[in-house]
Amino acid sequence: MQGDGSGRCRTVIRHRPSETEHAFIDAIDAAAKRAKEAAELKAREEREAAERAKREAEEAALRAERAKLEAERREFEERQRAEREAAEAAASGELLFSVTYSEIDPPGYAGSRATAEHLLSVAEKRGEVKDSALAVPAYRKLESMRGAVAKEDVRKLEPYADQQVGSFRIRGYRGNTRGHHMAHLFQMGATVLPELAVRWDAYAGYAGRRDAVRSSAVRQRARGKQLVQHRQSPP
Repeated sequence: MQGDGSGRCRTVIRHRPSETEHAFIDAIDAAAKRAKEAAELKAREEREAAERAKREAEEAALRAERAKLEAERREFEERQRAEREAAEAAASGELLFSVTYSEIDPPGYAGSRATAEHLLSVAEKRGEVKDSALAVPAYRKLESMRGAVAKEDVRKLEPYADQQVGSFRIRGYRGNTRGHHMAHLFQMGATVLPELAVRWDAYAGYAGRRDAVRSSAVRQRARGKQLVQHRQSPP
């Protein structure tokens, strides 16, 4: 019993934990510490797994993008190869390859003029480049132009270059506006289509003569077969 200075007394009970109680408390503290460490470890592992999944997703996206770019590169190179082969074949007269281009020079990639001149450099390996006389194509007014081009954007084609190697031909026309660009589409009937029609007519004539020769040969073979059968028939 102890006094507190006020004349009153209080009872103080002092308890000393036993070894068993100490061991129990230590066990609880150790369990709590282990649980905390396990929770921290789990949280760290989850963060690492999330970061790893994010990196893997980013790497997969990069691989997919590289694969896409590689496929586009191969497709572009294949298209270029096909265009070069077509230019060479046209220069040799095997097919018709006719191009018109404007003075539009787009930023970041080759425009129609640069492309046409590149193909001309390929075609001239098969023959001499000839400069043709400049001819202003007849203006075609088409119903399909209505609503597609504003009146103020309607343009006529003004030639400034016309070069040819065999059946490969490129023609340049003045202008670098959208109206000039659309004029190449709407005026095809006065530029490239007439020479295509001439080539088709020539081929149709050749094909007709070829088919006539084949039909004659077939009739002759059939007639010869009938004669042989007639001669082999018993009297």
